[in-house]
Amino acid sequence: AGLVKEWADHGQVNILGGCCGSTPAHIAAMAQAVQGLPAREMAVPETVTCLAGLEPFIMAA
Repeated sequence: AGLVKEWADHGQVNILGGCCGSTPAHIAAMAQAVQGLPAREMAVPETVTCLAGLEPFIMAA
């Protein structure tokens, strides 16, 4: 859960969960580690047209 907090602090987490073998205690530890942290803000991708030939050509939309 310590790594999860570090990842969340650096904006590297979108969603948390478990898999086979995860226990309720493990999920609770992750939830407690990120409690109170703001949701990650998603970056808006730049909208451009990119073409390639011998030289790259980028046309702003």
